[in-house]
Amino acid sequence: MKRIILLTYMLLAMSSIIMLRGDTIYPCERTGGHTEYALIWNATWCAEASWKGYEDDWMNISFNRTVILMPYETYNIMMKTGSYPQIHHTNELETDVGKIRCVGFVDVNGRRYEDWIPAFKLYG
Repeated sequence: MKRIILLTYMLLAMSSIIMLRGDTIYPCERTGGHTEYALIWNATWCAEASWKGYEDDWMNISFNRTVILMPYETYNIMMKTGSYPQIHHTNELETDVGKIRCVGFVDVNGRRYEDWIPAFKLYG
């Protein structure tokens, strides 16, 4: 069975302080979707999270350090997913805590999109 790995690059522009520990995606129905790997960084630090398999709280992954996102700062995030997440078909998405901009989304066939933002949640 071929594994589905999708790669997404995004920019996060925060409007408020957020302390976070990890992320989870919202998968397409009946796909068992999850984040395989996530990396968040700026010019001075980075944090990463890796999936531990189908055990315990398998839909969530935790970063290797506490991450504090500050308002008026921009952060990079890269996520690899294990199946197709739900998608916002737009290049920019305004949220309660800031703005997400798609830099690139690569599907399983190698096609690149600049207007696909996966449905995900950063949690603290």
